[in-house]
Amino acid sequence: MSFNTVGQYTGNMKPWDHVGNIIPDIEHSEGMRPAHEFQVAKWLPVSFFDKYYENWVVVMPGKILGLDQDGFVVPAAYVTGAATTVVYTAFDVTAGTIDIATGVAVTQAKTVTLTQLTGARGGGWTAANAGVGVTSAFMGKWGVAWLPSAVPIGVAPMPFLKHAGGDGFNPANYTFHNYNMQHQVTVLCDYVIKLPLIPGQVTSEVMSHAWNGTAITFGTADGWRNLTWIQGTARYSATTGLYPCLNAYNVAALPLANLPVAKNTARTTLACSDATILVNERTSMGAITAAGDYWVDYDVGVLFVYSWGGTSMPIAGGTTLTYYHYGTVPANLSQFGCILAGTTVILPGDLLQTTTGSNWAYLLPASATPANCMGQVLAIVSEPKGYLEYVRTAYTALNTDSSGTMANQTLGSATANLGQMDQMPGSANQGYSTLVSYAGAANQFAIVNLISR
Repeated sequence: MSFNTVGQYTGNMKPWDHVGNIIPDIEHSEGMRPAHEFQVAKWLPVSFFDKYYENWVVVMPGKILGLDQDGFVVPAAYVTGAATTVVYTAFDVTAGTIDIATGVAVTQAKTVTLTQLTGARGGGWTAANAGVGVTSAFMGKWGVAWLPSAVPIGVAPMPFLKHAGGDGFNPANYTFHNYNMQHQVTVLCDYVIKLPLIPGQVTSEVMSHAWNGTAITFGTADGWRNLTWIQGTARYSATTGLYPCLNAYNVAALPLANLPVAKNTARTTLACSDATILVNERTSMGAITAAGDYWVDYDVGVLFVYSWGGTSMPIAGGTTLTYYHYGTVPANLSQFGCILAGTTVILPGDLLQTTTGSNWAYLLPASATPANCMGQVLAIVSEPKGYLEYVRTAYTALNTDSSGTMANQTLGSATANLGQMDQMPGSANQGYSTLVSYAGAANQFAIVNLISR
């Protein structure tokens, strides 16, 4: 505090010119769905036809996403190097898909090899040889070669429709000047999602025609066990077992070579070359009371069938069994986003990465980095739930097909185009949700916490 010569208070005052600068706000959006004008790449091949909207889908929900070198959204397999080619079909010709190698609409079915897109404009490049030899492309703002970034950015939360054409904003350049149903898309980066778990298939495993006098070794196909040795396995002990095998049971047990086994459904069928063996699937070992009854301990891969006294051989030599299990990568996939089984069985707590088809797969913790770890499994859920299988729903007589009903892109009557995707959850599809049944899964889906960035 200070005073002047006459004793008046004089404060130390801050000058204020009332002219300043606005400090920029650095907050853009929450990270769940970053606020950005994402567009799908114009060169993506069509993959699924939406009958109601009569429009093609190029990315299905649940697929892991990346960005091409022009900043457009694409399935992550293209940018990580898991997909080395872009395959165009006759559907792309009809849809007017832009050829990644030429920058103009595809005129015929063709396959473009990404590593052959040098990006150098001029030279030996022509629209005719693009994607065939050492060529360039319309891709790349800086005229650089196609170079996978190997880093996904997030997940597709919804179906992404085919790019409308042009810059996505000016109607004069649309493929159809009056039609742009989805001019922008969003990328899901931080959320909890659910994905169907797709098992692999074993074809024609020869069933043993011999008895083995030891306790069962799970995951080893080494012969049938009679009542004595079933009870001698801790899991089936008559007194302490998780599934007790009593002396009154007429059963024989066959451990399979793979585990866990996928549940027997219309999509993942358990089949035997002897049609008299697997007739009536029972819910427990004790319910096996007649020839043709069977029960499967799916978690450990053991088949139980009817055997008089638990000692009579239930099959003839050379009988084969076809089943699905979670120990191999599936050979055939639908268009839907999913988790693919592999040599390591996926359990709650496991980490996931991107794999074939921009889907999900097990990630070894030691290999996990912020760049490749896309999610963590929180739980594995089995269906049906809530007795949905007893709810009467329409179209029970349809043939099942997990291909994604590609043929339904042909316009026509509703009855001519009915397929698996027209079956509502309930009696029409054994009570499974569309999440499971559309993708061709057995009966399980995983709850996954995204760890995108």
